Amino acid sequence: MNTIAAKPRRAISKWLDVAVFRVLVGYICWCPLEANFTRVSSVTRFVGLAIPAIVFIVFAVYLFISRPCFGLLGLKLSLISAGLIFAYMMTYIINGGIKGPVEISRFWIFRVILLLLICQVSYRLSRLGLFTLQTIAVCCVFVAVSLMASMLACLVLELEPQDSYDKITRLPTFTGMSISGYSLAFALPGIAVLKRQLLKYIFIGLTLVAITMTYRRGPMLCASLVITIIILFGYRDRLCIRILGTTIIIICVLLLIVNVGANTLSTRWIELYEGTSRGFSMRDEIYPTLTKGIINDMHCWLFGHGIGSTVLACDKSFGETVYAHNDWLEITYTTGLVGLVPFILLHILFVKVIWVFFQDRNNMLMISLVTYVLFLVAGLTAGVLYSNREAGLLFCILGSTCAFADNIRSEKLRRCRDFVPFVSTT
Repeated sequence: MNTIAAKPRRAISKWLDVAVFRVLVGYICWCPLEANFTRVSSVTRFVGLAIPAIVFIVFAVYLFISRPCFGLLGLKLSLISAGLIFAYMMTYIINGGIKGPVEISRFWIFRVILLLLICQVSYRLSRLGLFTLQTIAVCCVFVAVSLMASMLACLVLELEPQDSYDKITRLPTFTGMSISGYSLAFALPGIAVLKRQLLKYIFIGLTLVAITMTYRRGPMLCASLVITIIILFGYRDRLCIRILGTTIIIICVLLLIVNVGANTLSTRWIELYEGTSRGFSMRDEIYPTLTKGIINDMHCWLFGHGIGSTVLACDKSFGETVYAHNDWLEITYTTGLVGLVPFILLHILFVKVIWVFFQDRNNMLMISLVTYVLFLVAGLTAGVLYSNREAGLLFCILGSTCAFADNIRSEKLRRCRDFVPFVSTT
């Protein structure tokens, strides 16, 4: 594994950096488990809401008072984040507050800003050398193991599931909540950097099985693409290890098919093939409705229709209070061009990070590519910005990859400045 050189830190700010580092690690490990506490009792619901609020305040204060350590990519990340926050604030003011149902839309700005704060704090701590690849790997393994253990506990204790889909029982957690497949899928980039290669592929195979057992097609698609990239690019693994790892993953999938049944696993994919509205989970109605609203309402092109307006538009069009299930449509419909432009720039920034690693032939190329693929695909098929519980870990890794890329650029610049050519004289 390639180690990224860290910048020196001032002693006066060291205690603050370490404290925030611990908060970040604790929160991203807590994120996927938060849903298990928000629907159990009034006490646990309060805890589930209070923790992200406290983390929000800690990160905001830290970024405001801490010593600047921004590189070029970090500065761009800050400006883009400020642009997105500005877009949401402006549409909130111009369109008169929350437009959609309060129970769905009231925490919209909070969630978006918290994700952007996580990304920037992760960037800053990674530049300081606190948040490393090893930390990312540990956090991702913890998340995956916690969720899989919860699923196993449910099976052993034979707990009643919270919901089912077309006679398919979705595996709940020990508290009765359905497992989020995206939380498991977003843990794959960190699992991919485990040093022990055989252990890495075992974890990947088990995570893929767990995602499949949630019967969520979006996470299945994300995981399949990510695992394909990991196998093809590896982490500079030996060919024999990649072949063995692929074999382990295939065995895990075959055991899953034998025990669960191929017909059960393919049920929702068959619906998608048949082209029914149920198969598309109403996306065939959501997307045209919002696209038409964007094109026809020219007065909303600049600042959008307002926070929660996507839910309102769907309810008015076909009687379902659902969100856009697509980050691009959500941001364009909600904030207009003022929000779409920085969101496009955010994607360009992450592509630039991949390009930096590609030029340097750095081992970070694979993890940055995997993380961006998850961000792009999940954003197109479901939406990443809707929940900090699912996307917190993903944005944390995205911020770190920006920092690692800036460290590489800084090291190259330092070498160029220190290089003094030898000039011969006669």
